Amino acid sequence: CTSRREDAWAEGPLLVGGPSPSRSLFSLVMSAPPKPSVKRYLKNKKRRSVQKLYSTIGGKNEVVTADFDLAKACYFRMVGDLDQLGAGLSLHLAWARRFFGNATTLAEVLKDKDQEKMGPAASRWAHLDATARRSMNKAIVDRALDPLRHFVTDKDIKRSCEKRDDALLDVNSYARRHEDQKKAAAFDKFSYLDAVAKTDLRKGKLARDALVVEACTVVVAAQAELFAATAKYVVEVADDAFRDDPKIAQYRAELRDLVDRGGPPLVDTKQTRLKTAYDVGVGKKTLGDVRDDERKRRDRIKLHREAKAASSSSSKGGGGGHGGGDGVELPEL
Repeated sequence: CTSRREDAWAEGPLLVGGPSPSRSLFSLVMSAPPKPSVKRYLKNKKRRSVQKLYSTIGGKNEVVTADFDLAKACYFRMVGDLDQLGAGLSLHLAWARRFFGNATTLAEVLKDKDQEKMGPAASRWAHLDATARRSMNKAIVDRALDPLRHFVTDKDIKRSCEKRDDALLDVNSYARRHEDQKKAAAFDKFSYLDAVAKTDLRKGKLARDALVVEACTVVVAAQAELFAATAKYVVEVADDAFRDDPKIAQYRAELRDLVDRGGPPLVDTKQTRLKTAYDVGVGKKTLGDVRDDERKRRDRIKLHREAKAASSSSSKGGGGGHGGGDGVELPEL
């Protein structure tokens, strides 16, 4: 017969012995009771969830911080705006690459038809794409897009606010349960984390403002240099390769006049109610698509009216539509 010690050894580890050779270390760890810190974490998580539900259904809280909640919501809404700004910058870079690539390809096709006149244009568009366009893209990526991406993906302020909110739930939870000693300790912790979170939000707002100013500055500077270089090369092609063709000057004058008059008439693409109802009925469009189309149509009309008004005011002021009118005010994000 086996001894009591041998039976205990077969069942598992003894207080003074080692682990059982018949059980793996993984099974021993998994079967062990959770550490007190894990228990405390789960208990706190459950208590905070109950308190959050209590507050959501209209329960009375001892400490209410509506001002902080509003400031936090505004801050993270601004972070979302920066995400949209980054997406817009990425799209701008992609379309610039496509435009210069297409212009180079078009010049190459035209060169095959007229080597003498279009040969310089093809080489200069290729040069612009390889130098000016890539330089603009690099400047925007380095000074605007990468800093924006880092700011949007940084989670430090979010974690700071989450710790502060958990501490507030603790205060209100202990107050609701009349645990005054725990409430006092939780309130001290909340006061500290509240101050830290407010400081982080203020610093984040200042950093966001600096990022927006830097993004606007570098985009305008990069666009100015890109299109100045583009205009220089294209005008040289027009003046050199087409210097004996009077139609170049004629067409450029006609285009300037059209620009000064606010551009060509806007074609209203509004569908009839019957056509819209048909598209919705057969599943070509949803009601959301219809609303989006109508909003875009109104935006086009508004933009066209503003362009005509701007061209009219600049011509009255002697600017002629070129050279030194008021700059376009960038929208505040």
